[in-house]
Formats: sequence, C-alpha cells, structure tokens
Amino acid sequence: MHKARPAPKAGRALAMMAGMDASNDHSHTDYAAFVESLGVPCRTVEHAPLFTVQDGIDHGVAELMGVAPEHLVKNLLLRDTHGNLYLVVAFGDTRLDLKGLARALGSTRLSFAPAKTMRETLGADPGCASMLGLLHNPHAQSIHLVIDEAVAGVQGDIGFAAGGNTRTVLFPAAALPTVAKALCPRNGPRVLALPAIR
Repeated sequence: MHKARPAPKAGRALAMMAGMDASNDHSHTDYAAFVESLGVPCRTVEHAPLFTVQDGIDHGVAELMGVAPEHLVKNLLLRDTHGNLYLVVAFGDTRLDLKGLARALGSTRLSFAPAKTMRETLGADPGCASMLGLLHNPHAQSIHLVIDEAVAGVQGDIGFAAGGNTRTVLFPAAALPTVAKALCPRNGPRVLALPAIR
C-alpha cells in the first residue's frame, strides 16, 4: 500500500498541476504501482487543492513541502495547424517561445489546445493537465510528449498530479524519461532544451 508521506526538507521538485476529471480518474495507488512497476521508487504526497503552479506558491504548499518555487512544473497541451498534439513539461516560470519550439520540433505553428480537446484527450480542464493523464489513456499514442531537459536534470524527485489536484506522485527526476517512455511507448518522449522568451 502506498501511503501519503510528508516531503523531505529539501531537494525535491514537484509538479503542482491539477490532474484528471472523473472520466480519466484512477486512484493514486494505480499511479504509484505503475511507476514502481518500472523499477522506479516513488512516493505519494497529499496537499491542498492546486489549479496552477502559482497556487502552489500563493497557498504556501511549495514551502510546506520544501520545494523551491522555481522547480515547480507545468504541463501544457499544444496543437499545431495540422492537429498534432504536444504535451510539454516545463518549469512553471518558463515562458515558452512557441515559434522556436515549433522549429525545434519540426512542426507547424503551435498554439494552446482548445478546452474541448484537452478534456477529450487528457480528461482535464485548461490549466489542469498532468503527464500521468496519459496512463490507461486511449489517446496517449496520439500525443507527443516533450520534456524540458532542465526538468529532467533536477537533483531529487519530480512529481505529477495523480487523479486530481490534491495528490501527487513523486519519483527521481533522473527516471523521468523512463516513466515518460512507458506512458508513450510508440512516440516516446523528446527531451530537449526548450526555447524560452527571456
């Protein structure tokens, strides 16, 4: 059984984004079991409801869990002009250069996916996406997962909302590509330096 435990004092990065609605909901044990089945140690942490990365800062959750605000992570669903979908994992304070990202991915112009598309593919409302929303998801293979290499390089744990916005599953950031590949075995994740607006 995977019990919620308090976060360690330092060195942990946490994705403070909300998760899936009831149509794509699984218990936190499902998510933890999935991660552990890959040979990756993980833990589950419960916290106050969060809808954005900023909530994690404003509500004191980041401080409560010993997480540096600059290490909070956001998950963004983007769509190009051909309808291809990209789920981008980046630090919360990163201002993505969408034109530069499109060039890096070899895609056409990128924009944020409509709310309807997000609900249909991730079972989440805008601002409430989570990479773990791809688990047991029939749409997973149609979504290209893109991870900022800086996130994958965090020393310590990285986390993603699990089945809602009050529970997070955390695992070593070094294992992020492994977990991501298991979620999207056909496409596989792309880990790259995301172009940002300075």
